[in-house]
Amino acid sequence: MNSTYRRYLEVYRNAVRRNPNNMFLKSQKGKRAIATDLIREEVGNLVDMEYTISSVRSRIEGSDYEYDLLVVRKDAVPSFGKTYRPEDVAAVIECKANGMDDPEKDSSSIAMAANAAHELNPEIRFGYITMNGKVPEQTGTNSARSTMGLWELTRTYLKKKLNMSSVIYAVTLAQGKDMLDDGSDAEFHAFVNALTPANG
Repeated sequence: MNSTYRRYLEVYRNAVRRNPNNMFLKSQKGKRAIATDLIREEVGNLVDMEYTISSVRSRIEGSDYEYDLLVVRKDAVPSFGKTYRPEDVAAVIECKANGMDDPEKDSSSIAMAANAAHELNPEIRFGYITMNGKVPEQTGTNSARSTMGLWELTRTYLKKKLNMSSVIYAVTLAQGKDMLDDGSDAEFHAFVNALTPANG
């Protein structure tokens, strides 16, 4: 099993165990917050030495959007601790815990934010990462979601709507409670490497 996903499960289960009545932790937003913090730490440990990782929910000057994470030059100095100059940004990262429920709709807002960053600096790359990509069980022959799978729809819509170099990655893939692909550390390293010009 991918070590990042293993850590995510450990951190999440421990948080719930310590706070059994905290409904936020059990929500998708709570899971995403834990996933984003962990991804920030893991990417920060692996990213090319010329770069570092921003704080969660940072901004880019000239963009109206907030970004889960930014890969930025190590010597970059953000305004107000969160806003970076476009030329200091190498990549924007969108983080999820369990992927998208509605890839056609959800991918639009993600792509709009990423493309806005790319307009400010055409060298900026985009990374989408989810701890668990959903591959739904078959529910009917007429369902595009059941035959194609939410993960494939996610990849298809993002690739279609993004105007930039991108890497779209699921740490693991599951169908219901069954793990179809528990990932590898090499795949995670490849995701991180694709985020910077020195490696992409």
